[in-house]
Amino acid sequence: MDFEQLEEAVKAIQQANRVFLFGVGTSGITAEDAKNKLMRIGVQVDATGNNHFMYMQVALLQRNDVAIGISHSGYSQETAHALKIAKENGATTVALTHSMRSPLTEYADFVLVNGNKQGKLQGDSIGTKTAQLFVLDLIYALLVQGEEELAAQTKQKTLNVILEQRIK
Repeated sequence: MDFEQLEEAVKAIQQANRVFLFGVGTSGITAEDAKNKLMRIGVQVDATGNNHFMYMQVALLQRNDVAIGISHSGYSQETAHALKIAKENGATTVALTHSMRSPLTEYADFVLVNGNKQGKLQGDSIGTKTAQLFVLDLIYALLVQGEEELAAQTKQKTLNVILEQRIK
C-alpha cells in the first residue's frame, strides 16, 4: 500500500461533493458495505454493482466528485469503463485493486493496492473481500480522524433516526 496515495484519496473524499463506489460481483457488495459506513459519517455517497447504474452515475459526475472503482483483478471491463467515464467527466478517480498494471489503473488518479493473492479457483474468496474491506476501513478511519467531532455527531444523528423507528 502506498500511504501517500491513500492520504491523497482521503483528501479528495474530504473535499468531494459526492463519492461514488462501484464494482461487479463481490466487489459491488464491498462497495455497498463502504457506502453504509461513509453515509453514517456524513459523506454524500452512493454505490452499486449494476453496470448500467454505474455508467449512469459516472456520466453525471463532475469536478469535485470522487469515483472509486473496486476490482480485485483490475480486469473487470465494466468497472474499468465506468472509471474511464468518471475521469473523462473530471471526477477524481481511485482504483482499489490487487493488480498495479491492470486496465483499471489506467484511469485512476490514485491506486490503492489490496494485498490478497488468489488463484483462479478462488474468485471472490473471503481473503479478497477482507483485503478490500480493510483498505476501505482505512479510508473510513482517516476520514473520522480528520473530523472526529463532526463524524461522531453525524453518526449519532443517523443512529438516533434508526432507533426512533424501533420505538414506534
